[in-house]
Amino acid sequence: MRLQRSQKIVMHPLKGLERFSLNFRIPLYPVLPMKSLEIPALIEIQNWRYAVKQFDATRKIPSLVWEALEDVLVLTPSSYGLQPWKFFVVTSPEVKSALRPYSWDQSQVTDCSHHVVFSVRCDVDEAYVDKFLARTAEIRGTTVESL
Repeated sequence: MRLQRSQKIVMHPLKGLERFSLNFRIPLYPVLPMKSLEIPALIEIQNWRYAVKQFDATRKIPSLVWEALEDVLVLTPSSYGLQPWKFFVVTSPEVKSALRPYSWDQSQVTDCSHHVVFSVRCDVDEAYVDKFLARTAEIRGTTVESL
């Protein structure tokens, strides 16, 4: 179903927005009741995105903002909820320097505040799924059969 321009998309307004860099807003908790967003506004927000060509190496992402970003990484959805990936957050200048040659020698790797390395499993098999379900059942205090 395609939305018409006159329709509204419902989004959560967020309390305690903190500004970072060029009007980039990082949502902080708690999430409040939902409000409407006009479709042209949504499109305008999406058109604002751009690739970062250079970082200011003297600036650091504030810890409260970084904690929210880490939460977003951890909560990233995947097919069947398996989330077959890991995130490695690199803040050590030495490690970032060691990674730079593997990133086509891009200065962003060493100039950034936090460098996130994404590692994705390519061998999701029945054993992985069984282990995942067992861990999920353990965390939820239930049985695998009830999942």
